[in-house]
Amino acid sequence: MSVAPPNVVHTSPYIAKELGFFAKRCIDANIIQFEGGQSVTSNAAALSGSAIVAVSDVAIGNGMKVQQFWGLAPRMPQAYMVAPDVKTPRISRASGSRRPAAASAASTGAWGARVLKTAGLTVDDVQFIASATAGRLPGLVAGQIDAVALHPEDVFLARKLKPTLNLLTQLADLMPNYMFNSYGASLDWIARDRALLRDTAAAMIEANRSLTATRPRSSRSSPKATEKPAEAVDYALDVLAKNCVWAVKHRL
Repeated sequence: MSVAPPNVVHTSPYIAKELGFFAKRCIDANIIQFEGGQSVTSNAAALSGSAIVAVSDVAIGNGMKVQQFWGLAPRMPQAYMVAPDVKTPRISRASGSRRPAAASAASTGAWGARVLKTAGLTVDDVQFIASATAGRLPGLVAGQIDAVALHPEDVFLARKLKPTLNLLTQLADLMPNYMFNSYGASLDWIARDRALLRDTAAAMIEANRSLTATRPRSSRSSPKATEKPAEAVDYALDVLAKNCVWAVKHRL
């Protein structure tokens, strides 16, 4: 699990365990939470063949001996939320006048740059503020940052805490070909036990199908795993299903 606690979009393994999809395939899954999908600890676990982790194309391109084998979420779940006085991406051009948040992952800054590009702006027209995952929502609500990509459950909470915030764009619409999350395993593990990894992916595909098809039944473990209110999780499940964020058929 690349986020601690996980966002709703990441909870397929929890659902697979809760509803017995792993057990049906004789898999005793141990879910481990890492703080960041590209953290040193996460990468080390993947390389050692002791964990299936979210792996980026960049890491593999840089020589990490891991192969992606299943796309958990082929579409982006986040929405770009902005301050009350921002109505369109065409914000003030004065350098530093706006403060989007950028998490430690470079991808978050790239998403912000893509939003700016729709208005003919560049990263030089704003001031990016480094922010940990946990600090994005409070920073936006407090006015410390003016724009940030939020998962749907945090969009719900942001609007509840500060109704004047605006949803500028759904990233799945802005970047329809951007691959959000793929699970990978070490090349040695794939060669050694391909059937186990295939069955693990199959269990999570079944979990994704249950999330989109029978939401009331499968949402039981999401609030517990995410530590978010049930109403926020329900909102997120609707958004994720509507935007076809979860993979329900294919594997890489």
